[in-house]
Amino acid sequence: MPRLPQKPFRLSRTAALFWLGCGLGVFAFLLLYGPAPLNVCNDAWLRGGFVEQDILQHYAGWLFYRSAPMRLPLCTPQSINWPQGISILYTDSIPLFALFFRLIEGLLPPVFQYFGWYTLLCFALQGGFAALLLGLFLQGVPSVLLGSLVFVFSPVLAERAFRHTALGAQFLILAALWYYFMGRRQNRFAYKGLFALNCLAVGLHPYFVPMTFALTLALLAEWAVQNRRWRAPALFLAANLAAALALGALLGMFTATGDGGSIVEYGYFGLNLNALWNPVSRWQTVWSRVLPVQNQTDGNYDAFCYLGLGLLASCAAAVCWGIARRQLGAVRRWVRGHWMLCAVCLALALFAVSHQVTANGALLFTLPLPHALVRLATTFRSSGRMFWPVYYLLMLGGVLFWTRAARGLPAPRRAAVPAALALLCAVQLWDLSPGLAQRQGMFARYEPAFPSSLTSPFWQQAGGQYQHILSLDELQEDPWHLALFAADHGMTTNDPFAARYDEAGLKAQRAALIEQLRAGRPEAAST
Repeated sequence: MPRLPQKPFRLSRTAALFWLGCGLGVFAFLLLYGPAPLNVCNDAWLRGGFVEQDILQHYAGWLFYRSAPMRLPLCTPQSINWPQGISILYTDSIPLFALFFRLIEGLLPPVFQYFGWYTLLCFALQGGFAALLLGLFLQGVPSVLLGSLVFVFSPVLAERAFRHTALGAQFLILAALWYYFMGRRQNRFAYKGLFALNCLAVGLHPYFVPMTFALTLALLAEWAVQNRRWRAPALFLAANLAAALALGALLGMFTATGDGGSIVEYGYFGLNLNALWNPVSRWQTVWSRVLPVQNQTDGNYDAFCYLGLGLLASCAAAVCWGIARRQLGAVRRWVRGHWMLCAVCLALALFAVSHQVTANGALLFTLPLPHALVRLATTFRSSGRMFWPVYYLLMLGGVLFWTRAARGLPAPRRAAVPAALALLCAVQLWDLSPGLAQRQGMFARYEPAFPSSLTSPFWQQAGGQYQHILSLDELQEDPWHLALFAADHGMTTNDPFAARYDEAGLKAQRAALIEQLRAGRPEAAST
C-alpha cells in the first residue's frame, strides 16, 4: 500500500509567538539572576533574606507545610498559628506549588526550594503572553519580540521577583488582557483558559484575583451589551467566581478569620500620583539613568510602577501626535467600544490611589469614608498594586503607538516600524540599567541581607528540648528567623509571622498562657 506523503510539522503563528516569547523570558531571567536560584538544594539566599525579610516568611511557610500531615483544608499546617493552624496562602508560599511538591515529598532531597523555578516560569510566561498580546496587533515576528522585550524587563516584575515572590506572576494580567482583546475580536467570551486563569490566580496570590476578574468582567459586559444577551455571560461569571472561591476554600483561604497582620489600614500603601515617572523602589533602588528620584509618603514604595524612559517618551509622543492629528474622535470611538474596560481600569486606578491622595511628598487630601468601608478595603491594604492592569495597558499602548503612527505612511516607511521599536527597547533598557544591574549582581556576589539574630547558646540547645515556641507579646525582634528555627526543628509556633491571622484569638491565647505562668503551671514542652 503506497504511503501518503507526510506534511512537514509547522507550529501555528500563535504557538510560535508564545514559545519564542517564553524563550525571551527565560533569557531575561538568566541574564538577571543566572542559574544559582534554580539549584533546588540551595536555600542560603532564602535564609539570608535576599532583598527583603518577606522571603523568609515564604520559605518558612513551605517548611512548615512540608513536614505537616495532610489535612483539609489543604495547605493549612497546624504548626503555624498553633494550635488552630493557618493557610500558607497567608505566608505567600505559593500554595499550588507547595501542594504539588508536598504530594511528592518522598522524592525530594532534605533541602528543597521551588522559588527559583517558580520565578523562572513567571518570566517565561511573561514573555509568552506578552508575545501573544502583541501578536494581536503587530505584524512580523521581529516586531512582536522587540515589543515583548519591554514586558520581560518590566521594572515591576523585576522588583517583585524574590522579594514578594508570589507576586512575580504578572503574566496573569497579560493573559487576561490577551483573552479580553482576543474575545473582542472573535466576539466570544467563553474561554476555558480564561476560566482557569481566574482560578489559578487564587492559588498563586489573591491580590491578582480582583485584577483578572475585573478584566474578565469587562469582556463579559461588553459582549453582553453588543449581543444583547446577558444570561450566558452572567452564568460564566457566577460559575467562575464559585470555582475560584471553592479552590480558595480548599487551599484554606478562609482560615484567617481575623484582621491580624493589618498593622496599617487601606490608604497607607496607596499609589502616589508620581508613580509612573518616579524611578525609586523599596530599599532606595534607583531604576533610571535620567529621571530624578521623587519624594514619596508612607508606604508609597509598595506601589512602585515606574514605566521607564522609553515608554514614557512613547506615551508622550502618542499624546502629542493625537493632538496634532486631531485624533480626539478616534479616542472617543475607542472608549465607546471598550467602555467597560475603561470603567474597570478607572475603578482599579482609583482604588490604587485610595482615599488618601498623595503627590510627591505631600498628602493632598483625604476623602472621608465610613470606617466599615475602610476596614473592608483593608482586605487588599496594599492598594497600589491594583494599578498593574493600567500599567500594562500603558505599556501596550506605548509599544503599539509606532504601528498606529505608521498606518498612513507609504509602505517603505512602514517598514521602519521594527527599527522604531528597536530604538524604543534600547532607550528603555538603557534607562532601566541601574536597577537591572543591581539585580544581576545579587546572586553573583551573594551575601545575607538579613542574617539570623538567634545566635546565643540557648538556641543551639533549644531545638531538641522543646515542641512549641509560644510568643507572649509583640516584641519579637526577628520573627522570621524564629519561624525558620521552629520549622527546622519540627516545632510549632503561635508567633504571628503570617500576613493575616486571628488577632483576637491570639490575644486570648497569650492571656491564658500568661495566667498559667503566674499560677506556676507553664507548659513543660514550650519555650
